[in-house]
Amino acid sequence: MLATSTISSFVLFSTILSLIANASAIPVDNTRIYGRNLTTLNSNGTQSILRRDASRTTTALTYVQHLQLVVKPKPKVDKDTVILGYMTYVKQRDADEYNKMKTLTTIPVVDTVYPLGQGAYLEPIMLMSPTDDFDKCVVLVRKQSLEKVSKLFVLNKHARPSFIPHLLKIYGMTQKAPLLFYQTPGYVKAVIPFEYLKKSPQDKEGTISSNENPLGIVTVCGPAVWDVEAPQMTWHNMGVTEWPLGLETVFL
Repeated sequence: MLATSTISSFVLFSTILSLIANASAIPVDNTRIYGRNLTTLNSNGTQSILRRDASRTTTALTYVQHLQLVVKPKPKVDKDTVILGYMTYVKQRDADEYNKMKTLTTIPVVDTVYPLGQGAYLEPIMLMSPTDDFDKCVVLVRKQSLEKVSKLFVLNKHARPSFIPHLLKIYGMTQKAPLLFYQTPGYVKAVIPFEYLKKSPQDKEGTISSNENPLGIVTVCGPAVWDVEAPQMTWHNMGVTEWPLGLETVFL
């Protein structure tokens, strides 16, 4: 009985070792692993995203895929690159697109949820998602380019898409859209207008976009956000026009 059990264990262990040895032949499926995204580095240098649907039974193959995960080097950033902010509630499809493009894109937002209209909305801190249904992203920019761009704080009473063009006219910011800031409960949010972002395949409206990436935006989504090392900008010290006196970027 003991001999039979030992043989069975040896056969199972040998099978797993064989699968690992032939890992390159194992297809990476579109499942979710442990409720969050993980990536592998393929032989050609590209990344494959591993996911596991929670409703599926975890198989030996899933464990082998898990063992295949490579500890990636920390994302490299230029000396002039700084962290502008974070995106916490990012849909899986959107996070995949940002990672593929390696920058922000003109993914449309819902005006009723995002009061300043179309743009990429950033938080100054990494918030915790209530579920695993969302990814997190870190957004970096070139500091020199950031310093050259106009910035405007929008009071809550003016925070509606239809009023923004009027504000830009008042402050003489119609030639090039400024970065916008507004107050929410606990912290300030920032908005990067679409004209600074790369065109998204999801954007069917012919939105103004940029192929030049004038801010040098780099976006990293998923587990790798924790590995990004760069100085972080403090918004209330960036010379934002009409920033309220004494208001901190975060006041939780």
